[in-house]
Amino acid sequence: MLQPNTTKHNRQGSSKPTKLNTATLSTISHRESFEQEMDSALVQWEEKEKSTLDAELAALQQVVYNTANTYLGKPDRKHQDWFDPNDQELQAFTRRRDQAHQRMLQTRSTRSSTAAYKDVYRVL
Repeated sequence: MLQPNTTKHNRQGSSKPTKLNTATLSTISHRESFEQEMDSALVQWEEKEKSTLDAELAALQQVVYNTANTYLGKPDRKHQDWFDPNDQELQAFTRRRDQAHQRMLQTRSTRSSTAAYKDVYRVL
């Protein structure tokens, strides 16, 4: 008899780098000062000891991203006031929805449990 594989997979490795606020480069003054920052960071990188090609490319990528991240920063979210994840009412709705979903998954799906889940889900 075949048993389902229920092991959880943990992602390994580095996460994707976050997006950068490239809109600041639209002005000439910001662009020029960013170029100066990048040039100075690359000069410091060139002075370091070189090893394998892969390590060198990884170090270059890290230097470029870190410099850009410190200078440009992360972009502003467009709809920050639209959604407040700390809102108590919203957390209560989310908790009710999750509980209804868990009840539906833990027991055999009956029409009443499915309907209860759909009613709670429609509120959100």
